[in-house]
Amino acid sequence: MRSGVSIIEARLADALDRGTQVRVLTTDYLQVTEHVALAHLLDLEDDYPGAIETRVFHDPATSFHPKAYLFWSSDSTEAAGFVGSSNLSASGIGSGVEWNVGLRNVQPLVDRFERLWRT
Repeated sequence: MRSGVSIIEARLADALDRGTQVRVLTTDYLQVTEHVALAHLLDLEDDYPGAIETRVFHDPATSFHPKAYLFWSSDSTEAAGFVGSSNLSASGIGSGVEWNVGLRNVQPLVDRFERLWRT
């Protein structure tokens, strides 16, 4: 949602300025993704060519509602993941009651993400 993108946009731009690679996989499931937020992410692709990619998962036969955030260190193979109920929205990030779990073994999530990314 736009409210969530606006919260992270300065930090996201800072990360992209430092050479971070970002991939965002969202969905049109239940028509919740706001077109303004998606357009903003797509505009970042113009500002940071090759550094950020955004895709929309679409499969009418599949309920698609994961919320996972995966991070890697730029100077090692350290990784961390967070999986839970937090949408990329103001309430999901800050004011809502959300439950998330942090994990270090992110490989199963990466494998599934890669399959969905290619779909």
